[in-house]
Amino acid sequence: MRTAYMFIICCFLFVAALTSSVEAQTKKVHVAVPGYTIAVLSFLTAKMNGYYVSEGLDVELIAMRAPTANLAVLGGNVEFSAVPLAGLTTALRGAPLKLLFCQFDKPQHSLYARAEFQSIKALRGKKLAVSGLGTIDDILLREALGANGIDPARDVTILAMGAADTRFNALVSGAIEGSVLIAPTSFYAKDQGFRELVAFQDLGFVLPSGGIVARDETLRTDPL
Repeated sequence: MRTAYMFIICCFLFVAALTSSVEAQTKKVHVAVPGYTIAVLSFLTAKMNGYYVSEGLDVELIAMRAPTANLAVLGGNVEFSAVPLAGLTTALRGAPLKLLFCQFDKPQHSLYARAEFQSIKALRGKKLAVSGLGTIDDILLREALGANGIDPARDVTILAMGAADTRFNALVSGAIEGSVLIAPTSFYAKDQGFRELVAFQDLGFVLPSGGIVARDETLRTDPL
């Protein structure tokens, strides 16, 4: 019996030592992402399928608004961010950031509205939602409205409503007539019978997304 107990204890100590060794070899990496959308699908897939772990990385994807993500990587609170446009524009102003790669060069956003609206021009006088004023989806919406003869400041009401889920729920409840959405929320809107009035990738806009931004210092001293 004593031998059996000793064997169990030895096994436990071996497993504990092995776990500690694995943890010691696994590097913790924090990545700021602008929500769990199609723009970060590859990062989510890699995490869910254990690709990061197989490379010795414990990657934490932290959802935050793009401006916050940009500040987080600048301040060293995260090692990387997945908001390439914010990082690129900041780097062009002299910030010590590098855009490493980018998966998309066109916006993945669409404007969805209730089915009775046949065109974007039919939204005159209606309430439309974006994530925030001055954000990418707000800029895209205003450009599309202007191109169709609608003054964004006078002819419609643009509401800042935060996360895509919140905007989708407002669309379903009838609180708004339209919203700029991105996958996967845009898939839900289509399934619920809402009409896609504008696919912004078809309008010639250039919008880098799904990329990785890092500080120069990180690349120089700890490039993983």
